[in-house]
Amino acid sequence: MWFALGSLVLLVAGCLVFYATGSVNVMALTSFLAMSGICWAFYRFAARRLALDDVVGALPLVTVMAATAGAVILIASNVNTAIIDIAGIRTGLATVGFIEESTKLLVPLTLLAFGRYADPRAGIAIALASGFGFAIIEATQYAYSEATASGPNQCGGEVSRPTVESVIRAQVYRIFLVEPMHWLWTGFAAAVAWRLWHLYSWPRAMCGRKGTPGAAGAILLVMVVHSLNDSSAALGCDNASVAFLAQVFRWALVIAMYQLFKVAARKSTPPQLIGVVSKGWTPHRLRTYTRQRAFANED
Repeated sequence: MWFALGSLVLLVAGCLVFYATGSVNVMALTSFLAMSGICWAFYRFAARRLALDDVVGALPLVTVMAATAGAVILIASNVNTAIIDIAGIRTGLATVGFIEESTKLLVPLTLLAFGRYADPRAGIAIALASGFGFAIIEATQYAYSEATASGPNQCGGEVSRPTVESVIRAQVYRIFLVEPMHWLWTGFAAAVAWRLWHLYSWPRAMCGRKGTPGAAGAILLVMVVHSLNDSSAALGCDNASVAFLAQVFRWALVIAMYQLFKVAARKSTPPQLIGVVSKGWTPHRLRTYTRQRAFANED
């Protein structure tokens, strides 16, 4: 919580300085630092419930974050821009999930292919780090595009002239309700895929019939949900009521994806933490079995 609260204080201070100076660099730096702090706060939250420090150190996490940030600049940004320029914003929104999720999984899957971090908890850790790298670089990029009105208009028209207030509002919304989706999507996909591949004996499982269909299904699911989430932003271009409902959907999706991530990740909660972590992070079947045993002992 201290990292989260510190990030909030930093964000408020940075926004006040940006409001006073109008410097885009201040807003970009504020977004970078605040987003980094929030990412680290969530990672510490997950690490304490899954003992991630036992399987992955800080240096590999930072390396994965930096590598994914580079992939965002080199791959995702250019491909998204090319699709929008060629086929239009609606097509770009429909394909963005497939492009961005592939970019975020590129580094974790490459490491896995070379025999590194095959442990399910390690897969979750590096997938979260990849999502963090994506979120941090995207939040920083949007600080510039929001301030200069250089980003795409999701309704296909001209981008409205930005104000200091609109930039601050957009960035605060992005930091707390948009970017967290990136590590939740990638974390959920990895929590399912890495566990299945582990259960069915990596590396044979990745090339065989067992494990891979479920893993591919989880990855495809987050790609589709990601594209639907972004496409929903264009639903209310001509109808304020539809726009509001689409916004509510995106708010609810953040909560739903966290719950899905927890359900998938808790299957890898290590034995030494069973009974220490909250019930929500105890494997479901084990929790039921333990409760049944407790009732039997009472009888």
